Amino acid sequence: MTVNDGYFDFFQNWIHFYNKLQLNFPLIVIAEDDDVFLKLHQLNTQSVFTLVRSWRNTLRSAVVYGSKEFNELASGRPTYILTYLETGTNILYADTDSVWLHDPFPYFQGTFDMWMQVDGPGNLCTGLIAIKSNNESIKLMRLWEAALKKRLDIGQTVFNQVFTNSTIHLKPLDRNLFPSGNIEKVRLDARKLSRPFGISQQFPVEVMERRRKLVPVMLDRKDGKEAYLAADKLYIDEHLYRDGATSGSG
Repeated sequence: MTVNDGYFDFFQNWIHFYNKLQLNFPLIVIAEDDDVFLKLHQLNTQSVFTLVRSWRNTLRSAVVYGSKEFNELASGRPTYILTYLETGTNILYADTDSVWLHDPFPYFQGTFDMWMQVDGPGNLCTGLIAIKSNNESIKLMRLWEAALKKRLDIGQTVFNQVFTNSTIHLKPLDRNLFPSGNIEKVRLDARKLSRPFGISQQFPVEVMERRRKLVPVMLDRKDGKEAYLAADKLYIDEHLYRDGATSGSG
């Protein structure tokens, strides 16, 4: 598992539920920046996991899905996985923005090389990957790593592209038991709720602070122009708002 400072609160939640399962497996946590390394070290008083410091120093803004910083953070995934596969170690990689309610290991059975979550038809989810160390899995991870170095993009998108030509024996996991990040659709459908409840995306503290300052501006539009927030940026009539003025979004 990899963690940067922007995802530390996600990890606190994940490790809370992980500890409840009392699993007897080595857990390796890779810290992606100095700030989170210190926080993880202070959190790990019971030596629940082995803490490793990566060679990178990522930004908190990497929590914004699809951003350049997010893609750079996720691009290290195949490299970290290869570190262990190439020593003959089987691994289970998991994203921090998940919750383990039950032991997942009994589901990794059969003569397969890999087990993965699924977002939909033809779209494997890289949020949970169980991998046997063998020539086929190492070859696939090397192809994934090389493709991301050649063209930085969302890691899952690139993985699905390189997987198309792979001969690896993969077992898709039951989506009812292992729901993936496609549950984001629930958030997007929040406007359909008739009850006084809402669902919103979680942002870093500094992004939330900028959003709080922009919300009154967005709500105070009296000229009939459309206004909406995208992360920490306000767009009015499809133009980016900048301190009392708007500029062309192109």
